[in-house]
Amino acid sequence: MVNFIFCVGFYSSGVLLILMTAHRYAAVMYPRSGFVSTTGCKSSLACVAIWAVSLLVAIPAFLFTEVQNKRCVYVESSWSLWDIYQQNILFIVSSLVLVICYSQISCRLLRPTAQRRKNKTLKLIFILMVVFFVGWAPYNIVIYLKSMRYHPKPPADSQTVAANCNPSEKLDYAYFISRLFAFSHCCLNPVFYVFVGVKFRNHLKKLIKGNIRKSNSIRSRHSRLTITSLTSGDEFSM
Repeated sequence: MVNFIFCVGFYSSGVLLILMTAHRYAAVMYPRSGFVSTTGCKSSLACVAIWAVSLLVAIPAFLFTEVQNKRCVYVESSWSLWDIYQQNILFIVSSLVLVICYSQISCRLLRPTAQRRKNKTLKLIFILMVVFFVGWAPYNIVIYLKSMRYHPKPPADSQTVAANCNPSEKLDYAYFISRLFAFSHCCLNPVFYVFVGVKFRNHLKKLIKGNIRKSNSIRSRHSRLTITSLTSGDEFSM
């Protein structure tokens, strides 16, 4: 179950990252296109498609895993290779989409006719690219190197096996460290893609101010003093 939930979150965040990048590319390059709009049934269908694809891809992690030495592993090495290469393919596709789209956006923003906020936008694009590759590139390189273990190997003597233990142990440490960086990128995505946006910050401020005003009005209503006449039973509010 833990592996299944991880795979669903991993693949859904990857596909969503690709679609968000493509949406930003269309918003800058083709602002009058119908793809730019995030309202209506198109956005709902996109969300449903993302979760449906992620659930289907994550099914092997739920059906073909077992516990060995207090670890959840695939029952066959072929499924381990399938999972690793899927993650590598998703990283390659995401990298190509980010590099192509954001390079085109940067070229458009560097034109003299661009808006005044182009410097902030270019800095944000640079940060997004650096954080993405720092988070995911080491992890994908390490899991690709780990995939070499699952390929069939000829029989070896004890000395060869002992010589391969030390590099294998170092690769395990590199895997745990790189995995922390990769998973932290999922936490940073909402900060960079949502909270850094100017429109979202302004909308959030208006929403918070509106809620504060509503709460103050409700408190003022509850704080009014109600006087009940002992003789007639009528209530007077002040």
